[in-house]
Amino acid sequence: LILNKEGSIARISPLGRAANVYLDRTQMPLMGDPFVSPLEVANNATIRLVLNPDGSVKTFLEE
Repeated sequence: LILNKEGSIARISPLGRAANVYLDRTQMPLMGDPFVSPLEVANNATIRLVLNPDGSVKTFLEE
């Protein structure tokens, strides 16, 4: 996910076939919709989001 400084999703880039297939089932907000609080940095943030079949979620801030 690429988040803009306002905290909304600027871009979603699924990695891998399963991510593409199941993206519409995740109930992710649409691009431009608020997702998190506004960022405290001037640049966009890249977040790797891992959704597992057991329902667990992992996030990683990419630098």
